[in-house]
Amino acid sequence: MDKDLQHQIWHDDSNNWKLGFVYYNKADKRLFLPKRAGFGYTLNFANRMTYLYFILIFGLAIYFKHNHIK
Repeated sequence: MDKDLQHQIWHDDSNNWKLGFVYYNKADKRLFLPKRAGFGYTLNFANRMTYLYFILIFGLAIYFKHNHIK
């Protein structure tokens, strides 16, 4: 099956969307994918890299908050 077609099938499957907006699909290896509605991207919360991404973003935010230049 074509990769783009498979991604579209997964994206359209309501079983892969928790609470209607949280994408969770272990078979889908993408980290970022288009939002279900509207513009932009969302994360695949079944991908472990999602959690590393959050740790990195929050870690950087905390670092810059406590180490701002005076």
